[in-house]
Amino acid sequence: MVPQAPPPPGQNTSSDGKAKVLANVQSDTKSGLVGEKSLKSQRTYQVGVVYKDIYGRETPVFTSKDGTFTVPKDLSDKRNAVVANLQNQAPAWVDTFKFFVKETSNEYYNACMDRWYDAEDDNLWLSFPSAERNKIKEDGFIILKKQAASQDAVYEEARYKVIDIQNEAPQDIKIDYELYGTDTLSVLANGALPGSKTIKFDFTTPSPAATDWDASVFYDGLLVGANVGKTDTGFIGWPLEDVVIKLSNTSGTNTG
Repeated sequence: MVPQAPPPPGQNTSSDGKAKVLANVQSDTKSGLVGEKSLKSQRTYQVGVVYKDIYGRETPVFTSKDGTFTVPKDLSDKRNAVVANLQNQAPAWVDTFKFFVKETSNEYYNACMDRWYDAEDDNLWLSFPSAERNKIKEDGFIILKKQAASQDAVYEEARYKVIDIQNEAPQDIKIDYELYGTDTLSVLANGALPGSKTIKFDFTTPSPAATDWDASVFYDGLLVGANVGKTDTGFIGWPLEDVVIKLSNTSGTNTG
């Protein structure tokens, strides 16, 4: 903090006769990659003054509305300090005075992200070490201040809401699916009834119709001759382990 001397007698005396403090942030460029003492960005600070007489007796902390300031996010990569000025004439009995700085922001935590993943619903999953778990709460907000795998600061607001928290990684992150293919198949009349867990497709159309099972990209073309009947279905991905089917109607609307 950089204190400045009070003005000459008779100038800028506070209306309450106590103190008129003017405070703000003073910034300059960091001298290197080594961390240096600095005010945190996106924090609000309040500066007050205490008067002291020659016997060591002190007053309470006096401040004013001009003694409060906020460090903006675009100064996050700078070295920030407080500059304070006592704008009123100190009382005659005052021998010395000193400034106090208080942070008035709401509770916050610094969390170190491990990595990130794309989610199925166009959101993002963020991975944090277990030691950071209690710092993150649902419906809270995370503010990104540094780019991933970089030392570059993020100057935009970059404020994101936490909509879900999982102690284990979701399935779509842990499993990497291989696409067997995409094809158009016909569903039998009454082949997809409400409440039923079974969907029946029409594979009886005479060959070489596109809806024939053996014309489908999912049919194992090696199942000919002596290999016919080696599997129960002829599905190229047999046996059916960790197989996911995504269905849509001819208009492209997802139905399952």
